[in-house]
Amino acid sequence: MESHISYSPSSAQNPGMSQIGSVRETKGPSGSSSGTRGTPWGKILLLMLVVVGGAVTSVILMDKPKTLKAAPASEGSDLQKSGSKQEVVADVISPTPGGKELVITQPGSVLTLNGAVLYAKVSGYLEMQNVDIGSMVNKNDLLAKIYLPEAEAQVKKDKADVDHAQAHVEQMKAYVQTAIAESKAKSAMINLAKATLKSREFYQEFRKKMLDRIIELVKKNAIEAKLQDEEQDHFDSAFEAVIAAKEGVVKAELDYEASNYKILQAKADVKDAEAQLEVAKSQLAKSEVMLKYTEIRSPYKGVITMRNFLVGDFVTAATESGAKPLLSVEDPDKMRMVVEIPDDSVGYITDKCKAEFTFPGLGSEVFKANFSRSAKSQDIDTRRMRIEFDIDSYGGRIKRGMYCNARVIAREKNQSAFTIPSEALFDKSGGTKAKVRVVRDGVVHVVDIEIPEGGDTGNTVEVIKGLNATDQVIVHVSAPVAEGTAVKMKKVSSSVGKDLHR
Repeated sequence: MESHISYSPSSAQNPGMSQIGSVRETKGPSGSSSGTRGTPWGKILLLMLVVVGGAVTSVILMDKPKTLKAAPASEGSDLQKSGSKQEVVADVISPTPGGKELVITQPGSVLTLNGAVLYAKVSGYLEMQNVDIGSMVNKNDLLAKIYLPEAEAQVKKDKADVDHAQAHVEQMKAYVQTAIAESKAKSAMINLAKATLKSREFYQEFRKKMLDRIIELVKKNAIEAKLQDEEQDHFDSAFEAVIAAKEGVVKAELDYEASNYKILQAKADVKDAEAQLEVAKSQLAKSEVMLKYTEIRSPYKGVITMRNFLVGDFVTAATESGAKPLLSVEDPDKMRMVVEIPDDSVGYITDKCKAEFTFPGLGSEVFKANFSRSAKSQDIDTRRMRIEFDIDSYGGRIKRGMYCNARVIAREKNQSAFTIPSEALFDKSGGTKAKVRVVRDGVVHVVDIEIPEGGDTGNTVEVIKGLNATDQVIVHVSAPVAEGTAVKMKKVSSSVGKDLHR
């Protein structure tokens, strides 16, 4: 007969143990045990083993976490190890396609693109006025005329002075021609004087020969001595004639030179006369301008919006104190929308801005315009910068002085860009460069991104380079991470798709 005694702690009392041990007794045919004999000492040993096994089990149960579960009996008596490295959780968002539209909402007002207040340049009585408030006029149309008889008389006098000066110029030009002709005559007189000199010299030579012959004949007593005296007189006369002829040549040359100077003088007189003519013309132009000042003409096509005088009223010149304008004219087809941009939004204004306008008096209709100009500086009192948008009046529907709500689009959406929360940036050294962490294939990657000017609003960031549509951008992690760190992604919501309004 064979009997077994075994001990296995209950799995409920000892969940972490498989089997502490067993004691088995086998009896042979003679009734004695083949292992531990059935003596009191064997029983004591068996009891001690049971007590030791229970103590060991209690110690193990106290040391092991409660989450551990008992292993199957087939695993033996080895303990399972627990408490492996905790996973890193990353809060991620998908980058929102498209950049953000930056909108500045401010009140605005309407002014005319072209408008003028017309004053009188001269004082006088209003002689004529062809227009009234609401009259449509064209460029250069005569609107009003001031009666100023002294201006008309001055113009007539100056015209006469111009005619007189013109005649004087013609007279001086004639003097030049006379001087030239006289010079030519004097030149001919030189030739005549030289010819006379040569004739007198020939005659003198002839008289010299005759005198020599007479002297020889007298020496030979062939003729009377008184004939020698007569011939001497003839020779002396011829000699004096030669001297006179030489003086004639000199005089003719001097007369010719003097005639040339007269030509120069006559030409100078012409220039003087021409200068006097220019003075007269300038005076005439001045008086004509003063006369034109009595006429008030429209500087461009438009409508009369103001009238302060009636025919017969005395009008004071603009240069005098207390002067009032006669009329005002405005171009009703072109308007300028004026918007004052506050200090905190001035930096976003560029020449690429666009605007949308709505008017309380025109319902919900939206009018659009492109940026035209800005003051490029802020008013020192209001800390605002003036910008303007030129716009059509849409057939006169938009009028000067109207109030409007302006929606200035400082930056349009960049469809090729992405938008992420500003908190996703972890390295921004300034300017347009920064870094973000993204999850690709379950691991962290640090990527360089590029931000446009003004792309970081403090809440969101517009990224124009560096991100892909499939990237998962990390906004928060449960533990420090680096390039290549494996993380568990947790999707979070984001409001980066909303436009920024200021």
